[in-house]
Amino acid sequence: MPDFVIFTDTSSELTKEQREFYGIEPLIPLNSIFDDGTQFDDPEHIDEFFEEFNPDNIPKTAGANIMQIINTFTPHLEAGNDVLFLPISEPLSKGTTSAVRLAQLELAETFPDRRILFTDTRCVSGGLGYLCRIAGTARFDGASLDDTFLLVEKMKLSIAHLFTLSSLEFLKKGGRISTATEILGGALSICPVMHISDTGEIGVIGKKRGISNALKAIAAQAAATAIDPSGYFYIHHANALGNAQKLATFLQELLPKASIKIYGRIGPTVSSHVGPSTIALFFVASKR
Repeated sequence: MPDFVIFTDTSSELTKEQREFYGIEPLIPLNSIFDDGTQFDDPEHIDEFFEEFNPDNIPKTAGANIMQIINTFTPHLEAGNDVLFLPISEPLSKGTTSAVRLAQLELAETFPDRRILFTDTRCVSGGLGYLCRIAGTARFDGASLDDTFLLVEKMKLSIAHLFTLSSLEFLKKGGRISTATEILGGALSICPVMHISDTGEIGVIGKKRGISNALKAIAAQAAATAIDPSGYFYIHHANALGNAQKLATFLQELLPKASIKIYGRIGPTVSSHVGPSTIALFFVASKR
């Protein structure tokens, strides 16, 4: 096995079981903090998170802490391992990227013979988890640090992130849309069809009336852009299993040979911004 380890952060939404299977180290925490000081960072604590979360109690989020990164990486560097870190898209958490760069500089002085590689993955949520699984599989198959890094660079913009929300309320409260837009959207039952762009930012690619039509639009976009119609398609949801199952049905009708999995739940980091009811689809595409 190559002498490097792979890290990511909690926005990847990898469970402990998934991490261990793909050889991913414990997650660097990105915290969701409520006004009473209660903090959540672990994707596996999503039920407790949603017990606290409501339109009048929306948490703030904090990027990775430089000392946490240093303290997490140090034992592995001391053991003679290099590090590959795959963090959340830089435009979605500039503080995390800054902390990683500072940690990299400081650790380079302490461990001049070791290497710490990281990239702006332009990914988040299940898309970041997908990228980590690709990297973990390559490492398990014997790929070197450099070869795994090159694979990540090659694949990161091929991982499509498509998602929708049944309510614009939380985006409005987070300052991402205007009050007028939220009121109009609610009155017309408009659901945005959104994606993560090639620059790693959130973008709107369509608007549909009703959640079912938005899910059908996501399925159609996936069918039109998937590199392999019989490949893997991963669905994540934020307390919306029923709609996740609807999306799986719509997609299976268009791509009968596809392997479609309701793979995970959207964790505290991402849910803090998009709220409950979000449905997301991740797959390898010809374009995002």
